[in-house]
Amino acid sequence: MMRRALLLLALLFGFEVRAEPILVVGAAGDIGRIDKGAIARLGSVPAPVRAIASGSETIYVLGADRVIRHPLTAPSATKATPIEGKGVDLALSGDGRFLLIATTHPPRLSFRDSATLDEVHALPIRVEGGRVSAPQAVHTMAARGSFLVALTDIAEAWEIPYGDNPAYRGWVHDFRDDGPPAQVPRFPLRRMVLKEPLIDFAVPDQGDHLFAYAPQSATIQALDLYIGRVFARDSIGGRHAPRHGLRMGQGREAMLIVPGIDRAELVLFAFDDGRRIGAIPLGAPAPLLIHGAGNRLYAASGDGIEAIDPFRRQELARAKPRPGRRPAAMAWDGDAVLVAYTESDEILLLDPRDLRETGRLSFPRPIALHDPMNRPGMAARAAN
Repeated sequence: MMRRALLLLALLFGFEVRAEPILVVGAAGDIGRIDKGAIARLGSVPAPVRAIASGSETIYVLGADRVIRHPLTAPSATKATPIEGKGVDLALSGDGRFLLIATTHPPRLSFRDSATLDEVHALPIRVEGGRVSAPQAVHTMAARGSFLVALTDIAEAWEIPYGDNPAYRGWVHDFRDDGPPAQVPRFPLRRMVLKEPLIDFAVPDQGDHLFAYAPQSATIQALDLYIGRVFARDSIGGRHAPRHGLRMGQGREAMLIVPGIDRAELVLFAFDDGRRIGAIPLGAPAPLLIHGAGNRLYAASGDGIEAIDPFRRQELARAKPRPGRRPAAMAWDGDAVLVAYTESDEILLLDPRDLRETGRLSFPRPIALHDPMNRPGMAARAAN
């Protein structure tokens, strides 16, 4: 959030905007770093790549059977550690101390020290009656100092604090009658019971409201983390992906922009009360969205790229850099829009105003771009 705020101030007052490095990962496990329009190879990790998370000087890569710690300043110190089960997703805590790894076969959550990759806690994904569920995704909520776990077929959402002094969420405790409260264990589990399973959570950089998709009712639902209950739902029809959405605006103008998976539209929701406040038609469904300069966002719709001002509901530019090919990933480095094409082994640099091609970088089968200016601290999805 600080980087984005500084960027907006720089644009407003005409200061020079410094491009931010972008991490790129290839389908075969190649890792590179894009800085000021040039790309440098950082090495490789065993494929397949399931998910990526990055700290200030270290990236973490989850494979099918291992987790890898790759220091950017000392690639020779790369370390790989086996995991139990099949890797699904991972998240890095906001303070950089812990990794949360979600696996199937067996379904479990593994908490690991980010420096050593040693497991410090484990939690089977099991509820009453011995029923198990596969994890759909894990997220970091840095402002709350906790992880969020989305489950595939159980009507619950799990929040797990990782700080040293997690918030007490039980009944009022009277020291006179009840004595001192019991010590809260590390990684306490908070289960939020829902009416139906929710997936594809949109996790904000700050605040207590989450948005998610409910596949059984085909609704977008807003969840208040403070009370652990859904307070708004909207039957919008079709499959939409809040996880790939963007939060834009501040205060009363803050909104969540949710892309359609099988509908060519962006749906806009008020962040404070969950109301649907509008929709923006697109040329094709657009599961890829990034936030650029000012009020601009960029959507990869089919084989095209669209620049949009969501506050004015206005398309600003449209281009097809590679007709017939769908982008695999997009990123914004403060200077250019980066678009990765897996089949042609390339990453294009586009002018943010008119989407004109200004450069081309060669990289073997790029599948993910980790952009520090969009969703810092979140895992960039690679190939699931």
